[in-house]
Amino acid sequence: MIVKNCSRKITDLVGYNRKIMQDENFLAFSLDSLILANFVTMNSRVKKVLDLGTGIGPIPLILSLRTNAHIDAVEIQKDVSLIAKENIELNNLTDQVTIYNDDMKSFSKKLHTEIYDVILSNPPFFNDSYSKLPISDSKKNSRHEELISLEDIFSISKKLLKSNGRLAMIFRTERLVEIISLFRKYNIEPKVIRFIHHNKNMESKLFFIEGIKNGKSGLKICSPFIMYDDNGKETNEYERLLSEVM
Repeated sequence: MIVKNCSRKITDLVGYNRKIMQDENFLAFSLDSLILANFVTMNSRVKKVLDLGTGIGPIPLILSLRTNAHIDAVEIQKDVSLIAKENIELNNLTDQVTIYNDDMKSFSKKLHTEIYDVILSNPPFFNDSYSKLPISDSKKNSRHEELISLEDIFSISKKLLKSNGRLAMIFRTERLVEIISLFRKYNIEPKVIRFIHHNKNMESKLFFIEGIKNGKSGLKICSPFIMYDDNGKETNEYERLLSEVM
């Protein structure tokens, strides 16, 4: 059942054939989720997917347009997970997507090893040294390493990924070296990196990365994803991202 609330609104999930309920008290879906769900490698061999830290569920909503695989999604914040469940119900996806209100570490301990073909995570960007904390506790938990650490995410992914399964993330470019080191530490070989730029004259603030568990070395740096041209107009690729799955 979808609960009515004056702080909530239902909108189109950009130009996709999906609706999404958002609550102003919680972190809204963003470009991060759109990029991650569109850039991750999906093919017919993918049967089981896990989204770690799903928030209100934008990644499963988008992935359901790209794959018939079953998608499990974990969110530790109870109120946020309830909205994610409502979003799955709203789009009639309960047969394909399962939302779990659980701590990632507790969730992983309940499962056998090597059961997912793909794991995605749009993890908290900032560690304890970052001082610009959002006001609400929920938003702080979604963007800062308060409830889960980066290393925890990699440890969980190593356990739950099948051999040759893929881990995909989006993260701040300033922590690129740290991320690559953690991929290597947990035997998930980085295979693809793509930098995201506001325009071609600005430095990258975000990057997408995908690695393969037990994969061979060999890294591809893709062409940059540029959002706006010199006139401030959306590039063709960004415009496409906002209107259809890529």
